[in-house]
Amino acid sequence: MRVRYIFLICFFSLLINIVSMYNIFFGICSLFLILLVVIPQLIVKTVNRAKRKDSERSFAVRNLAGYGSQKITRSMNKFSILFSLAVIYCAAAAFIFIQINRKDAVRAFMINHFQFGKITLIAQTLSILGYILFIVSLTLVTLNSIRLVRNEEIFAGK
Repeated sequence: MRVRYIFLICFFSLLINIVSMYNIFFGICSLFLILLVVIPQLIVKTVNRAKRKDSERSFAVRNLAGYGSQKITRSMNKFSILFSLAVIYCAAAAFIFIQINRKDAVRAFMINHFQFGKITLIAQTLSILGYILFIVSLTLVTLNSIRLVRNEEIFAGK
């Protein structure tokens, strides 16, 4: 799947989870999913563009073109992606646990502070949609990260 579609799904997950008062932690976690998609993709595109330059290359362009050519750099790149995924999965599990245990407190807070009659129904509907979008975005980001680690030169060293 193209990176822009993954970015859009993560962005919608961020918006819906922030708007839904129940899933505000998933909104925060969705922000990190967006970063996990954008930053490696930006680095890969920058390094690939630096390698394509055929004319006189400056010192910075030569250094960018050589990024990922050493084994330690590639293994640190892999480690950073996999560690980020592990932290996001642990955070998601912790947020689910917190949300399940504190659902009544959040509902009482919303009823006490918002005087709209249908606001809790809308928030609960957005909460379900937010769960679905968060799980889809987490899965797509994981698949994208695995694809990057396997196929891109700065991770695999082809």
